[in-house]
Parts: sequence; structure tokens; C-alpha cells
Amino acid sequence: GWDKETSQEEWQRVARELHEAFTDIGCAYLTNHGVPDDQVSRLLSSGMDFFSLDRNIKDQFAYNLETNSGFISGDREQIHDEELNEGFLVKTAEEELPDAEVPSFRSALISLIQSCKSLAIRVMAATALSLGREKEYFISMHRELGTEKGLTCLRVNHYPPVPDTVPQGITRFAAHSDFGTLTFLFQDDAGGLQVQDHDETWVDAVPLPGTVLVMVGDFLKFNSDG
Repeated sequence: GWDKETSQEEWQRVARELHEAFTDIGCAYLTNHGVPDDQVSRLLSSGMDFFSLDRNIKDQFAYNLETNSGFISGDREQIHDEELNEGFLVKTAEEELPDAEVPSFRSALISLIQSCKSLAIRVMAATALSLGREKEYFISMHRELGTEKGLTCLRVNHYPPVPDTVPQGITRFAAHSDFGTLTFLFQDDAGGLQVQDHDETWVDAVPLPGTVLVMVGDFLKFNSDG
């Protein structure tokens, strides 16, 4: 991975590659990212344990607008039409979590949140370099990264089986952009995610084992002149 021991030449190489990918399509696959596969697997497994609970139990941890955390069902959070998904959103591992129902959930969150924070700092530094700025340029805007005062969140998504008859207008997750700076996506092997390039063509973002898909958010687009 790229850290304080990484050479300046390596930082510049990563910066160039990120700039090319972010400019062309708005996302990039990261390798040697420093996020252990087992941390991702643990959280996905814990998430599935939660989503397999009865709906009345999941609703006890329903999304709280004030804390921006909790269980979200697709029939409550609609970007456009009804969506076949559910999720659990957290800002920090100190939130109210289903500790009794899924004891492994909190520890899995703590580990992955810390790893993602470290990765985010490095990606922001490389992105700043790619724009001819100091490494701290974007980092200085995110001093509260990973805290309750910050805007960062982690979301575990679940896509239930598709029913035999699907009404028109139903989708897994409607087309959207994320308002933040960066989005890290950890995909399973099911696939289905698509991203839109500058020609407004939808391109499959196929799952690649061992990689993290990083996507440009609206805030980064605004603060880099597009």
C-alpha cells in the first residue's frame, strides 16, 4: 500500500492513475489498499445475520434522522421508485446497534471503519496531488472523519431475492450520485452494479476479488472543478 514510507514517485504514479480514472468515468478499482479481506467478510456476514432477523426486530433499530444511523428498508427510502433493498447505516461504532441479536456486528464495524478511514486519508492525499495541490488539501476539510460530528457513514446493503412477479418501476437501487467526497464499495460476487461514463453510457462495474471500488462524490467533483 501507499503510506508514509511510500516514495514520492509512487505517490505521483498513484495520483496520475486516480486522476485518469476519476476524470474518465468517476471511479477506480484499488488494489494493495490495506483493507483486510477478512474485515470485509466479517461485516458482510454480520450484516446478513441482522437482515435475516424478523422485520419487527429490525424495526427496533429503525433509521434515526438525527443520528443518521439505523435500519433502512427499501419501502421507506425511495430515491425514485420502490427499491428492492434494505440497509443498515452507521456513522460510528458507538451508535445503537443490535448487540444482543448480532454480537459480532459492533466489533466488525469498528475494524472496518478504522481501515476505511486510513484508506480515505491516503486516497484524498493522492487525489490532491493529482490536482497539483498539497497532500493535506482535502484531508484538512475532513478533520472530523469517522466521528459523530463528521458526515462520513458506513452502510451495509442487502438485496433480498427478486419475487416471481416484479411490478413495473421496481429496481434494486435507483440511479443516483453520492453527495460526499468519496464512496468505497465492497462488492460480493453477485455483481449488477453499473456506473455512468461521460458519454452517459452505463458500464458494468464487475466485482474484482481483493479490490475496493472508489467512486467520486458530488463534494469532490465540486471542489475539483469537475
